Amino acid sequence: MFTKCVPKTIHLIKDRKNKKSRNGDNGTIRLVNGTFIKMEKGIFGEYGRRTIVWEYSVGKGHNSKNPEAFELPAIFPEDLAKDHILSWSNPNDIGYDCFMGSGTTAKIALLTNRKYIESKIAPFYCDLADKRLLNTYIK
Repeated sequence: MFTKCVPKTIHLIKDRKNKKSRNGDNGTIRLVNGTFIKMEKGIFGEYGRRTIVWEYSVGKGHNSKNPEAFELPAIFPEDLAKDHILSWSNPNDIGYDCFMGSGTTAKIALLTNRKYIESKIAPFYCDLADKRLLNTYIK
């Protein structure tokens, strides 16, 4: 994910189970001068946001339901593309994939109501992506 400045959209995925969850509580802190101040501890829900390592099942049957995707030697997991698209964009935003491969980003962008621009030099991959997108909507 690249951006010129601070991302305009951040929808962090919260699917990491926290060790403890709590609704918050109150307490006091003694200051250096001996006085007390009230303190409120934050709320921790059952789930927290993902860390920097995201794990996915990969291989035939996990990466894609489209057989066209497996004509490419390096398959990009659809769930990974979906999680990034949902995390960093809003519906109707435009995403750019400069290494389109078999069209995974385009497929997920369309399925999540986003627009896309993709580029590739090799005509084989362009035809493969077109075929994959067409078969996604026919089924």
